Amino acid sequence: MKKILLIDPNLNFAKRIQYSLNPILFPFATIILYSFDEKIPYEQNLLNFNSNNISDIDLMIIHESFLKEDQDFSLKQKHLVLKESKQKSNFILTRGNSIQVWKTIIMMEFTNEEQYQFTDSNSTILLYVFDQNFRLEYFYTLLKQFQAQGKKIFILPLKPLYAWHYNAEFHQGKTLSDLILQIEESIPLDYQDIGHIFEKQKEHYFLPRPSKGFEDILYCDNLHLIELTKLFQKFIQNNAEDSIGIIDIENLNFEIVKNIAFHLNQVHFDVPENNYFGSEKAKELLAEFLAEKPNSCVFSPLKKQNEEIQHVKS
Repeated sequence: MKKILLIDPNLNFAKRIQYSLNPILFPFATIILYSFDEKIPYEQNLLNFNSNNISDIDLMIIHESFLKEDQDFSLKQKHLVLKESKQKSNFILTRGNSIQVWKTIIMMEFTNEEQYQFTDSNSTILLYVFDQNFRLEYFYTLLKQFQAQGKKIFILPLKPLYAWHYNAEFHQGKTLSDLILQIEESIPLDYQDIGHIFEKQKEHYFLPRPSKGFEDILYCDNLHLIELTKLFQKFIQNNAEDSIGIIDIENLNFEIVKNIAFHLNQVHFDVPENNYFGSEKAKELLAEFLAEKPNSCVFSPLKKQNEEIQHVKS
């Protein structure tokens, strides 16, 4: 469990934050409070404070009064600054923010915790985009990254056919529908069976021949989808060439998205940048995901073109 140290001269406010957030952050993180010496003036506490004496802390939340320019203070630890302002903000911590915003900002901070170079061979990742205006841009940025690494790319779309925004052509053969039907009928399958439904496309990635119905995937049982993705993952793991599997999801319930993601090596989500109602809800979902995901699942925030894609493990 990650430890968050809250350093705030307003002890009543700090206790309210601790009391409200700890049940929400559990079991991902817990907030502990910095102990001030009440026998000496607050200003002396500031002067006596030495961050180098604090260890075993994953994140500090520190009141801005500790960071005034007239103090010789250098903070090396990972930290967020708490502003005295009561104005609401979705990007910085203030006394005016709701508990949900506090949670979101804290969880977003942990997404930048470590740099992680994606070098694993034959891994499977998940792609899910909240902001549909940038979906194609995110997709092709990711695609170019893997192509530059010389990986053989297999894409498993879990979305209606009208959301298959690929430059693709298909020929006769076994389809995604056929494979799902076999799973539904409990017909024994080997990971090699999934290889028979893929065709190479003009842009040098492989796609499965599509289902027969436009929205078949939306009515597929969640357990069958998970079984399909595990079969796909095993197919990628056993591929003789350096391969990457991309599970490209749209229009599915986010609960099934999480359940699939928890079995994978790495997940790619975007972090909405605007303050629209829908974007705020997306951030809440993302914060919940980060709190629940296992350590084996690496979260990588999506970046637009010409931005470096960061890979993060928490």
